Amino acid sequence: MAGDRLARSEGNRAEVHWLELKQKMYSRGIPPSLNELKDCIKEACEELDTETIRGWLQELRLMEKIIEENGNPIQQYFNKI
Repeated sequence: MAGDRLARSEGNRAEVHWLELKQKMYSRGIPPSLNELKDCIKEACEELDTETIRGWLQELRLMEKIIEENGNPIQQYFNKI
């Protein structure tokens, strides 16, 4: 996926994850009601496997560290989080 490669290079995987989840939510079209939208969101989330969720959480920890360091190089933290 081209967006996936772009987001990795920019360190912005969170947007890619949201897009992937959104694609699953709307894979059958736009839900006609709020309740059906909620059902689509629940189904998309339930389809996520544990490894995917763990990977996302790991990336969030990395993003937190980048924010704490004001965007400065954080190479020394890569193996610690």
